[in-house]
Amino acid sequence: MLHRFALAIDRELGGNREFYIYRRKFKISVTGCISWCSYPEINDVAFTATTRLRNGAKEIGFSVRIGGGLSTSHILP
Repeated sequence: MLHRFALAIDRELGGNREFYIYRRKFKISVTGCISWCSYPEINDVAFTATTRLRNGAKEIGFSVRIGGGLSTSHILP
């Protein structure tokens, strides 16, 4: 699932001239690590795979974080 999702993002954004106007990198993270081992908070958009029970059925989806670090100062250890 993660592999297909990451490839879909790459197909949509890779080479897309609409994203060339940014003055800095636009960082996207896709991970399956629920321990935040990819530091999603430093990316502009971060997708972390997760599961939940809904009406007794297991659903697979993503926790999404939006924001990222725009600062030149590091705040993570």
